[in-house]
Amino acid sequence: MDIKFTGSIDDQEHTQNFSVKIDQVTLRVSPSIIRLLSAVSAQFSEHQRKDQEAKSARAILREYQDYWKPRVIENDKYWWFQLGNDSVVEETAEEVAETTQIVINQKADFTIKQFIVTVEAGMKDFTRPMILLESAMLGSAKNWSTQLIAEAEARLQISYYNEAFNVWEPLIEPVLHQYEGWQSWRLTLKISSQLEEDTNSQQQRQGTSKSIKDKINQKKAVLPPKMALIFEAREMMNITVSKSFLLLVNQLSESFEKAAKQISPPKSRHLPGSSSYMLLNETGLEIKICNTSTLKASQKQTDLECNRGEYIPLELIENDNNNGSEKQLSAGNWQMKEDQRHVELQLKIEEPKTERIVNILRAEMQCIDLPKEADSGRKWALVVDTQLEDSRHLVVLRSPVNVINRMDMSVEFQSHKDLETTFCGVSAIDSRPLNIPLPQLYTPDGEFSIRPEGGIYDWSDLFSWHDFDNVKRKTVRCGKKGVEHEAIFIEMVVTEEKIRRGAKSLEYSIYTINLFPPIHFVNLLPLCLEIVEPIRREVTSGEGVDLYNLIAGMPFVLKLENGGEIYKMKMTIPEVGQRNDLTVIKLLSETSNKELCLGLNWSIEFLRTTLSLFTPYWMVNDTGKELIYQGPIEKSIQTTPQAHHLRASIFGQCCTSILPKSFTEGEKQAKHSEIKHLPNQNPIILPLNEEDFYEKKKAKLEFLILNGLQNFL
Repeated sequence: MDIKFTGSIDDQEHTQNFSVKIDQVTLRVSPSIIRLLSAVSAQFSEHQRKDQEAKSARAILREYQDYWKPRVIENDKYWWFQLGNDSVVEETAEEVAETTQIVINQKADFTIKQFIVTVEAGMKDFTRPMILLESAMLGSAKNWSTQLIAEAEARLQISYYNEAFNVWEPLIEPVLHQYEGWQSWRLTLKISSQLEEDTNSQQQRQGTSKSIKDKINQKKAVLPPKMALIFEAREMMNITVSKSFLLLVNQLSESFEKAAKQISPPKSRHLPGSSSYMLLNETGLEIKICNTSTLKASQKQTDLECNRGEYIPLELIENDNNNGSEKQLSAGNWQMKEDQRHVELQLKIEEPKTERIVNILRAEMQCIDLPKEADSGRKWALVVDTQLEDSRHLVVLRSPVNVINRMDMSVEFQSHKDLETTFCGVSAIDSRPLNIPLPQLYTPDGEFSIRPEGGIYDWSDLFSWHDFDNVKRKTVRCGKKGVEHEAIFIEMVVTEEKIRRGAKSLEYSIYTINLFPPIHFVNLLPLCLEIVEPIRREVTSGEGVDLYNLIAGMPFVLKLENGGEIYKMKMTIPEVGQRNDLTVIKLLSETSNKELCLGLNWSIEFLRTTLSLFTPYWMVNDTGKELIYQGPIEKSIQTTPQAHHLRASIFGQCCTSILPKSFTEGEKQAKHSEIKHLPNQNPIILPLNEEDFYEKKKAKLEFLILNGLQNFL
């Protein structure tokens, strides 16, 4: 959010100018935020309850020995009881009236270019906006010290997400202007005030003209207002409330109610014990922990071994020194540079033989260099990741590379060194990240291979984490054992993060490998469809499927039924650099030469490659009768006079595929292009032309109801 404020005050010219401009304000509300605020308010209310219990003592009447003795009253302290001098007040009032008022020119402007409020709901590992409020505000005020004149304007548009059809529908609909097109609904406010001289003169004029009427009716004359507020909306506000919106509001209210009752956030893992600090070793090295002046790992004065995958409780030592007692850790607001507190963790690493002391006071990640160099020339490094889990500190010792599995199958990892392979572990479904052990990470080439768990598929091609600086997205192939032409593909998306390296202000790159299916296909059509190639599967409306055997260069074929016709789509998956956000593709009918244009949307939101199939229009027949959509035919002159090309006009002139493209010269008159819509066939998609696919916002249709009724538009 950018806020720009400008102001000027000129005493010589008696002018005051102020301006406030705000670029964009975005406010997101989700159950996770409500859950966090609920936890914070619960903590505050708990402390208040303790303070009230401490202060609630039994009332005791105190004894004052000199309470009834008379005291001397100091008149200076009680000056408001003295009577004022009326003559002095009258003289000062006359002097104030004689002084001339200085005219000051004042002006102020206020603008919010865009104000967005989204109400989000949790969808597994990410949130999706369900209600969207878009607004813009601007206003101006003049001469607020003398005669106020102010104007303000607000624009408002509210939409909600319909999960049944996967579209955004308006709650407060936009307004169509003749020259400006579609705009948000506007509300204006005008404020004007009158001076006392103007009101007195107006009262005198009204008093002389209405004195006779007041005497007859015996009513008191109405005084003119000193300030007028005028709210005006030139366009009518159209509010559309549907069944889907009511269901959405009900679901959101339930999710927010559950979030408010759940005081603490959900735990990502269960930590044993109740100590404030816990240690977890995921490095694959033999590490021992020593007692320090701030942390106690063992009751004895011996080193404690930290085995892989075992939680080690650490006790915080309280003392009176400045090393960091628990009282000092919670007192004061410190800057990073000024904070000298520390909680020391001493590590003894067997191989390579070294000792390190780390400050784990803050929840952050930091890198520790080790005195060992791999055959590739890279120096070994250890990552100390301090996390907060349910108000407890979890210190994870791990490698600079970890793996997060976002698929519906577990994946095995192995490292390669010369001709030897070493198993690294399994990245399970919905589990915590898999940390690659340091001995398997720092190999001469840093090469790995993966495969799905179960032994059905072979190991993939080799890939190296040394290339992660340049390669952020890579797809590997895992062939099926015993079947030469069958395989699945796994897409690896690498994210890089810079962390602090040692005590100096240096940076070190750590990497996270996210495992995804190569393409996640989502059907945003209101119809069911069938994927024919590379697999055979039916996809319902709004459903998403993971396609593990579809990559760039391979054919993708699907079928769908619309209006009694079966359309077939056949395309070749483009390369990553050639995928446009929005692409129009034509579907051909299997029984005729009709065409149906639909939209394809490529997206890499949340790191996953998603392909969505959608259409901007569809029709629903709720009349209970058979409808026919028809449009006039437009003839175009061609170089060969033997043929006449026809264009149907259902959406203006964007439907080209309802009738055959040419008629023979012997035909004297062509029929209108027609699409029949039976009441039991809902919904149907109207064919659109590729040229106007991006620009169409409204549809004008002509309905022909059978059974002898008239046409209507």
